[in-house]
Amino acid sequence: MLLSEYWVLGINWGHLPARLRMRENAQDTRVLLDSSMSCVVPAWKVTELLNGVQDVVKPRQRAEAQLAQQLTGGAKPDVEERSDAARAEVPKADINDDR
Repeated sequence: MLLSEYWVLGINWGHLPARLRMRENAQDTRVLLDSSMSCVVPAWKVTELLNGVQDVVKPRQRAEAQLAQQLTGGAKPDVEERSDAARAEVPKADINDDR
């Protein structure tokens, strides 16, 4: 399990509108404003979806297995490896160093 100092409380999917009636020059006008009240799906419900629905779980498990295979060296790289001479020609700023 990955532990982090950040916690997800939920996912914001919208804001409730506020409908107000304004009176200007003896005319009623309706105005739609943002009420500053968020509509949020709680994190426990998102977790329930991601871990409980087989249509979501099975593809994720397949993708995780593929990634694990790639990370353990089971997959071949898509590009050819550069020779030491070609590697020397690459400017140092372009080399990806894993820090």
